[in-house]
Amino acid sequence: MAEGNENVNMPALAISLALTLISCKTSSVTEPWHIEITTDGGFTGRGVGSASIDSDHAPAALRRAVAESKPQQWAREYVNPNMPHGAPDEVHYTLTLKDGDHEYVTSWRETASRPRDLREVAELVWATRK
Repeated sequence: MAEGNENVNMPALAISLALTLISCKTSSVTEPWHIEITTDGGFTGRGVGSASIDSDHAPAALRRAVAESKPQQWAREYVNPNMPHGAPDEVHYTLTLKDGDHEYVTSWRETASRPRDLREVAELVWATRK
């Protein structure tokens, strides 16, 4: 045993670390939040519309998807490595999520792959368009 460690209460240390991990928030998004998706590009160059929603008007599936999302891990932009500037007439999407003092912005083109949580949030927001 290394010198100085004989006074460490290992069970207490383990419990303390476990409680710290349990109390850590698994999502960085808290309600109320606001999400907006805008588009540009496409055949006309003007995109295909936009969508926005607040947490207090969101369906339960979207609220759950946002709560489980990890926007702090989202890249600023997702591109298809074979077409980094996009395909002709490809639509470019930008999603902005705001909660409290945080703002997360990410964008992608139709052919780019994205993390599952981002895809799910974007699809659910897009489905709320009227």
